[in-house]
Amino acid sequence: MGDWDLILERSKTHLFSVSGMAFQDAWNLDLDLLQDCCINVAGEGGKLVPFCAYNITNTHGVALYR
Repeated sequence: MGDWDLILERSKTHLFSVSGMAFQDAWNLDLDLLQDCCINVAGEGGKLVPFCAYNITNTHGVALYR
């Protein structure tokens, strides 16, 4: 098998995914985008936090969800 054949065969069992989204902080928070965010991170106590809000900090720079 050639290299391309090996790649195609391996693609049946191995996945690679890349996601991108707009960075948001306290100064440019987009509530519509936040409500439609479909990627979640499990926070403390199992609470789901939208990934779009995961890195948000307060006005003193302290992370709210990390």
